[in-house]
Amino acid sequence: MKKLLIILSSFLLSNTPFAQGLSQFSDIKIVEEDYGYELESYNAKDDNFSLEVSFGAITNMSEFSSTNTISGTLTFYSSDLSYTLYGALNTLDVAAVTSFDNIDASLNTYSIGAGLSRRSILINDFININSIYDEIQTNITYNLADSEAFGVDLAGLGFNAGYGLIWRASGGVHFSLRFIYNLMALKSSDDTTPVETTASWVSAQAGLGFIF
Repeated sequence: MKKLLIILSSFLLSNTPFAQGLSQFSDIKIVEEDYGYELESYNAKDDNFSLEVSFGAITNMSEFSSTNTISGTLTFYSSDLSYTLYGALNTLDVAAVTSFDNIDASLNTYSIGAGLSRRSILINDFININSIYDEIQTNITYNLADSEAFGVDLAGLGFNAGYGLIWRASGGVHFSLRFIYNLMALKSSDDTTPVETTASWVSAQAGLGFIF
């Protein structure tokens, strides 16, 4: 799945005919059911920025409870590519996400980063509901990690790429379901206790976003 997420992110972030932006996005209208008059009308093209809070866990069900993520993303929208600021707190099972598969311990990581996103209506070819659209996000991250298993603090650069389905509940709120591939290259700065590892996993995350 991680290769699929990376390929899909690169493909839809590119300016191809299949990566349909929101230029064809139609107005979303909320109509009073009994009398049929319009209560609200809005368009995602008019969004300025959003703040989304998400919670998720690794897609491997056997490790679902021990590897999870709480993240926040601030997205500044533009007509084509948008810009993101990202932060996350990850609790990771060392054996599940690194090569140290004989260590039964948790790895706590704190991530900050920035990246790009692109919203599209490609999903409307399969789900004909104009309040649902998709979004690709990718971020470069800097990560700090600590674990009793290693006895030293770790740090390093990372990367994540994800595909999400967005349901627009109103002009100011959306709900999301995202699948995200995460990669971190972590290394200790203590020469007396050298530790180096790579953490990688795919997570499923549900989010709530506020749009301004």
